[in-house]
Amino acid sequence: MMAGVTTAIVVFILLAQAFPWLIKNKTQYYLAFATVIVILLLDALAHVVDTGGFIAVVYFFNCVLQASALIFIFLATGGLSPKEFADEVGQMIEVVRRGETTKEVIVPLSESAYRAGPRAASRPPEGGKAYVIDDAEVPASGPATAGPATPARPNPVKAAEHGPLPLD
Repeated sequence: MMAGVTTAIVVFILLAQAFPWLIKNKTQYYLAFATVIVILLLDALAHVVDTGGFIAVVYFFNCVLQASALIFIFLATGGLSPKEFADEVGQMIEVVRRGETTKEVIVPLSESAYRAGPRAASRPPEGGKAYVIDDAEVPASGPATAGPATPARPNPVKAAEHGPLPLD
């Protein structure tokens, strides 16, 4: 079975007994300890009954219990509550779903801008000019162009002139 994972969990539980400053939340620590006890009891029961189907069921439950014990230890050392952990995982799933690496940060309006209302942002500041850019309208006085300008291609730089990486 997966005795190595259970061994690692037991080692950490005993290490936390020697260094109690590792544990920030005792409730999750004791839940991890109780989960390990249940894992050991189920493993002993699987050796006693020793039928193929029962061993498979016990193996599945041991895997689920090991995963939960690891989560409990993670929560105990990080000092997170289950609600905070669920919120963090939810935010992580949202970021990964959008294909980004960080969560989008929305900067709130300042107090004065909030009081001024949503139209205040479209008004020009006192003594200043407001320029409105509208892509739908083409200015009549502007130069006529046939289309978007294509950028000029840079001259190829030979590797012998500047070295293996052209950085100019």
